[in-house]
Amino acid sequence: MPNKTSIQWTNYSTNPIRPVEGWWGCSKVSDGCLRCYAERLNLRFGNRREFKGRWQFKLDQKELSAWAKIPSDSKVFVEDMGDLFHGDMPWELILPVFEAMLYRPDLTFQLLTKRPGRMAYFAEKVWPMIAEAGAAWPSNVWAGTSVETQKYARRLDCLARVPAKVRFVSVEPMLEPVDLRSYFFKCSGKCTPTVDNPICNCKGYNIGWVICGGESGPGARSMHPDWARSLRDQCQAAGVPFFFKQWGTWLPVHEVSFGDITSCVGYERVGKKAAGALLDGRGLCPTIRQNRPFIGQLPLLPEYSRRPSHSHSARKSAPDQAHRLS
Repeated sequence: MPNKTSIQWTNYSTNPIRPVEGWWGCSKVSDGCLRCYAERLNLRFGNRREFKGRWQFKLDQKELSAWAKIPSDSKVFVEDMGDLFHGDMPWELILPVFEAMLYRPDLTFQLLTKRPGRMAYFAEKVWPMIAEAGAAWPSNVWAGTSVETQKYARRLDCLARVPAKVRFVSVEPMLEPVDLRSYFFKCSGKCTPTVDNPICNCKGYNIGWVICGGESGPGARSMHPDWARSLRDQCQAAGVPFFFKQWGTWLPVHEVSFGDITSCVGYERVGKKAAGALLDGRGLCPTIRQNRPFIGQLPLLPEYSRRPSHSHSARKSAPDQAHRLS
């Protein structure tokens, strides 16, 4: 059944395609997969299998039927415990999911993948073959990809080939500085589609939304605050909505700056909930229903400094990016 989710940028999560052996399944493909929360849950509660190797998948028809109960105007994150465009996912399973999304034009479906090349191939070659004559990519289906390090910004070249109304980027977990300025170029809207580029011939990326967040869970790696600030400033300069989702497990609590450079940062391991989602004292995110930026004040653990049980052990086991507090 679709779940009311605590993920701040959506309303519901749903997994209509599952491994044949049940529960969840995926395969790690990049640095951001190292501490996968879905794998952690699967090892504890699911089929006890690590996220690696080949998989066989099946369609959960009951899950698709349950979409009828999702309230109108909701945002729905599809396959949050896996990847709809996993390499072992046959098109014959993906197509019914898209057909079901067409039956709910009152919902917004959010697809986030680390395999945007398969998504682009589906958009260009597979969907046009089975869709009704002249049917375009569904306007209620957003397309997104993950860019956890600069290396994977190249995924945006594939994302640009998906003619979605909204293309979004998830920089979570943010593992190093990421520069997306060259991808914020916007198409003029006056281009003529070509065979090689079905979107436009000026190769506009049209990124409509950027999510940023630190890593959480066992073994989480810390996020330097200047990485998040830089991405925020890039988005603001380009007029792209920016969502700061979370600090993750590690909260920056001490900074030593020299001019515009923050050279030393100390962290406390306070946990995702306590670390909160304030960047320079402000909460920056688009509202769930209106997808526009807003400024909000959120509580920031006023008593964390009085919790000595966190500080000593945290400084000993802090990730490589974290510097010990003096």
